[in-house]
Amino acid sequence: MGEHLFKTSVRVVVLLGCLSVGGLPRVWAQTQTTGVHATLDVKATAVHTLTPQAGKSAGYQLIKTITPGIDVSSKGVNTQIDGRWQFDVVDYARNRDTEKDSILPSGLLKLRAFGHQNEPGIDASVEAKQVKSTLTVGAAPTPSNTANTYTDTTYRLSPFIEHELDSETRIAARIDRSLTQSNAIEVTQKPRPDIQKSDDMLKLSRQPTSLGYALQWHQHQEKSKDKVSGQTAPILNERLAQATALYTLTPELGMGLSSGKGSVRIETQSRPQTLYGMQLNWRPTERTVLNTEMQKRYFGKAWTLNASHTMRGVVFGLNSDRGVSTDGKLVDQGFDKGTFYDVAAQIRQSTSGKMTLIGRRDTTTIEAGLVRTSPLTVINGESISGLTTASRTKTYFFDAQLAHKLTPHSTLTTGVRWDKGATTVAATGNAVFSKGFTWRASVNNALTPDTTANFGLKRQITRSPSITTSDDAEMFVGLGHRF
Repeated sequence: MGEHLFKTSVRVVVLLGCLSVGGLPRVWAQTQTTGVHATLDVKATAVHTLTPQAGKSAGYQLIKTITPGIDVSSKGVNTQIDGRWQFDVVDYARNRDTEKDSILPSGLLKLRAFGHQNEPGIDASVEAKQVKSTLTVGAAPTPSNTANTYTDTTYRLSPFIEHELDSETRIAARIDRSLTQSNAIEVTQKPRPDIQKSDDMLKLSRQPTSLGYALQWHQHQEKSKDKVSGQTAPILNERLAQATALYTLTPELGMGLSSGKGSVRIETQSRPQTLYGMQLNWRPTERTVLNTEMQKRYFGKAWTLNASHTMRGVVFGLNSDRGVSTDGKLVDQGFDKGTFYDVAAQIRQSTSGKMTLIGRRDTTTIEAGLVRTSPLTVINGESISGLTTASRTKTYFFDAQLAHKLTPHSTLTTGVRWDKGATTVAATGNAVFSKGFTWRASVNNALTPDTTANFGLKRQITRSPSITTSDDAEMFVGLGHRF
């Protein structure tokens, strides 16, 4: 762990050093303000496990967590730096043979800087977090994976430029690079791969008084690197040149038609791609907004829809989207077959509706939706063989939350969440079903402007006939102070 944190610190220093030279010396303006604050959080959680689970026996457990941390913020005319470092010191009172005490460090450092007259600019960040493994079967402890923990680290560097040619015409360009590394080891004893992502974009747009346009070139690449062989394998590579004609019918209603050509490569399979689409932006009143875009892409239909309407004390919202995703995730194969890390291109579709009731002392939020993913095996209507097939998932969810202000300094928050999901593992064809229910309630009280105390209860039930059933009840009390 120490070696990894040292390497992370060195990389952060090198990154900030590179950003402070060259074309960005003006970021350290004389008006720069810097703040450093220490924080300390203490929390005690009593857990009653009603059913035994992997790595957790039935019975009572008392978990004490002490979290010291440091917040750093530095703001100048042309720069903003924010950082957070903390250590979770976790102590288990019972079952020390299966639940090991641990120290889990984490850190985040973000930088945004601009050159002369706010152009060009750069975004950079590094985030590292050590967490306890939730795998049902873990790898043998090694210096890089001690006490069943692993570290996820993400680096991001993104220079950009945004320039207004006139009051209505704007040009923008951005180069975005990120690297996610993890020393987690799956139940197959295979290290989790590194994920490299890159996004390049160049766009020229003119806002329509009646007629406008947008010309854009975009490239997106994702690769995975196997730690054992050292080989890099492509996941997804998209290139697209797109033109959009914009027309304003009325001050409240705008439309657009788009067309584009490019190429797509999924793993080792390359194909041309053509895009056709339309968009609609409608704002009939200040309280009602509808923005939607529909496209025909190489994988079929793609869309985004965002709608909202505000009444007195009530806000309604509807969101829906469909597109390609490559987010890696842990998949449980069921029937004690273990888990594996699924990295493959897939089609993701989500739809959710939300209602917020706002009162004088109460805020109630109700949300429900559906998220589904399916393997991407068809390009331009042609079935492609030889691709890594992602798992097929479907998840329904319902979430309701109430926040009630008891006093000017204390708030009661309570809520329930229900979800029902199904995962079909492509490699085995096994269908894994699950249901989950969570009830939570907590009271947060501001003792002073810098000190807060909280108390809460939680009940979480997860049922999956093909895997296991978990049933936990928790009670916690905590105290936090910002120095």
